[in-house]
Amino acid sequence: MLIPMHMRTARALRPAFRPALQAGFSLVELMVSMAIGLIVSLAVMMGYLGATQAQRGQTDLTRLQESARFTFDLFGRESRHVAFRDNSKARATGNLTWGTTVASNTYLNASNDASSITPSGGTAATVINSGDTIVFRYYGMDNVGGTAADGTILNCSGAAVRSNDLNEDTLYIARDATNTSTDASGEPTLFCVSRLVSGGTSTTGAAVPLIAGIESMQILYGEDTDATADGIINHYVPASGLTNTDFTRVIALMVSVVVRSPTRSGFTAAVTLNHFGTDYAPGNTAPTGDGGSVFTSPADGRIRRVYNSTFALRNAL
Repeated sequence: MLIPMHMRTARALRPAFRPALQAGFSLVELMVSMAIGLIVSLAVMMGYLGATQAQRGQTDLTRLQESARFTFDLFGRESRHVAFRDNSKARATGNLTWGTTVASNTYLNASNDASSITPSGGTAATVINSGDTIVFRYYGMDNVGGTAADGTILNCSGAAVRSNDLNEDTLYIARDATNTSTDASGEPTLFCVSRLVSGGTSTTGAAVPLIAGIESMQILYGEDTDATADGIINHYVPASGLTNTDFTRVIALMVSVVVRSPTRSGFTAAVTLNHFGTDYAPGNTAPTGDGGSVFTSPADGRIRRVYNSTFALRNAL
């Protein structure tokens, strides 16, 4: 059988069947690609970790500022309240005094570089880092009918104080045994204890942890030492250095706190923080009698900052 010419030409031009060739990576190419992938992954991981640490540090700094602001808000309120009393009530009843004992005969009391404190009628507490303690005393205000507190004056526990009731707020720093989430020893905290004297009956509340992270607290007292009491501050001194030891010439407070972050951000070195600057403690060496004014932190990886503010005692002027 003869095959037509056109069919023989098509068959001749048709390629023979061959299996497809499998092209792949050589061992060298595979190792190079894996190395590049690892480098890229490492760069992404380092960027993520750096961003996370930066965010944690920024969050910690924000919390430090918030804690300092809350602390100074509290001291501002207490400074406005201290020595307050309704003069119409005082004239009418002949009372509203600050007490009769040596420990409570003025509207203000304090201790310098304390190691412990026992609030009036309260439980003893251990004061940390040679912190200062302070006691504010004041009366409240009644409503128009004189039947209840009008709510304008609250103590540090948040309770309204009546016009005939003497309130005493004690502030100090200690470890909060109920807050061990970031410190097994208890987070350093600013505590408040309120004591209310009503109708001759004294009631002392439980110690209330107010502001966590307050690791050191120091207070200087602006005192008018002139015989004529002209209302001008002559010096700022710790409680132990007052000329008038009954605090009756104190017209301002200079408060300084060291606040620490709740988390460890990798800053391992210890830091020395000078509460009132080198004019008060030259060379970061605390003056005699006020060792707590220079604070050296442990090397625990936490961020720390020192904050200070000054408050006038307007009812003491």
